[in-house]
Amino acid sequence: MKTLKDTWVLFVHYEKLLVRNPYWLLAALFQPICYLYLFAPLLDLSLIHI
Repeated sequence: MKTLKDTWVLFVHYEKLLVRNPYWLLAALFQPICYLYLFAPLLDLSLIHI
């Protein structure tokens, strides 16, 4: 049970740091959008050949 509590304490700590720095929040949201934009055409082509 101590492991879960320690994990929770670390999670809350790093989430507070993330919210304090809006750049990291924007980067975390922007990265998946970039990957979808770049690799979605490749996924579409691979589904046609199945």
